[in-house]
Amino acid sequence: MPQTNPVPASSGRTLPTGKAIYDAIMEVIEPELVTDNIPRLKALYAQETPEAKKARIGRYKAAFKEYDRCYAAYVADVDRKVRACAKTAREDTEIVAKAEDQQSQDHLLSEINSL
Repeated sequence: MPQTNPVPASSGRTLPTGKAIYDAIMEVIEPELVTDNIPRLKALYAQETPEAKKARIGRYKAAFKEYDRCYAAYVADVDRKVRACAKTAREDTEIVAKAEDQQSQDHLLSEINSL
């Protein structure tokens, strides 16, 4: 399934893909589990003992648990920042609109008073 970007192409801007976000977080936690490395794991550990495999799987489980925690924190932080930005944009737009309305009202009153 292709990854889509909700930003219109005409804007010239892109948002990070799911792969990019996953890899950026996982690279710090367990570099073996970044998406480009996963296909190589079978060959890399072909001669692994059962005990070593069990330890590695345990390490991977812990890595995914830590990934989930970090990803949730990342999403919460992005959500907070985007909501704050949108709130400020709305407030700034309302201030401009009110100023323009006041200016129009002042102009109309001036016109009426000059009659």
